[in-house]
Amino acid sequence: PMITGGMVVSIFAEDDKDNCNKAVKTLPVSDFEIVGARYAIIEFMIVVTACIGVIFNAFALLMHSEDYMAIYYIFPLVGIVMATISNLFALPFCYKYGVQGANSTSIAVLLLVGAGVAYIRKNHGLNVIGIVENISLPWFTLGFVLSIFALFFVSLYISVKIFEKESVK
Repeated sequence: PMITGGMVVSIFAEDDKDNCNKAVKTLPVSDFEIVGARYAIIEFMIVVTACIGVIFNAFALLMHSEDYMAIYYIFPLVGIVMATISNLFALPFCYKYGVQGANSTSIAVLLLVGAGVAYIRKNHGLNVIGIVENISLPWFTLGFVLSIFALFFVSLYISVKIFEKESVK
């Protein structure tokens, strides 16, 4: 799923080169529909690449059946979440600053996640695990899903507002 970040940037680069946004703005559809379609396509690409990962992991499970099965499905799930979060931050920057903005944002998100993981592993891993263990799984899942949806709506709103300001020449 993390490969889709590169695909997103490639799509935007091709659209910029072909002036696709200017052509699409002349169609009888709203800016929300145009931007929302791009978000839907990107999330579809993330899910498809994650499904491919699950298939490969299922083959690996068949070859190594003595291993714990859940681990083969956790990694694609983490990939979906990370790719979604990265793209939700990168898309508004793509609309505002182009491909360079999306690349910079994706790198910043990955560096922040890496720094967070390093911090947890080095200093406070047990404290974080203790905090997470005290949260019930349904509440944790609900909070996490709601925060992803909130990030999605904020990202979509910002992207639509930026896209509305583009002029057709």
